[in-house]
Amino acid sequence: MEAFEVLAQDRVRYGTQLLKGEAQIWWKGVQSARTATHGPLFWVEFVRQFERRFYPATFLDKMKLNLNNYVQDKKTVAEYEIGFNQIVRFVPHVAHDEVEKARQFR
Repeated sequence: MEAFEVLAQDRVRYGTQLLKGEAQIWWKGVQSARTATHGPLFWVEFVRQFERRFYPATFLDKMKLNLNNYVQDKKTVAEYEIGFNQIVRFVPHVAHDEVEKARQFR
């Protein structure tokens, strides 16, 4: 949401407008279950709940394994980089650490 320069207090409202299909159904359920006494749902909590729902631990473990086993083989550097970036975004300890990301990019 930073790329769109959305204020922190508006991120959930704007971000949820982009949800489609199962994610949109999930969000409507979250909204229904959340009463006014809970107060607003902040972006960090929204992302945490979203990731827990749509990126289960088994999937994240699979992505870690895929990253560890990912090799360039016959891919061009550009193709390798695209594939690497598609995997690494699901491995937070690597995705958010440039040194670790560089170490994994082999």
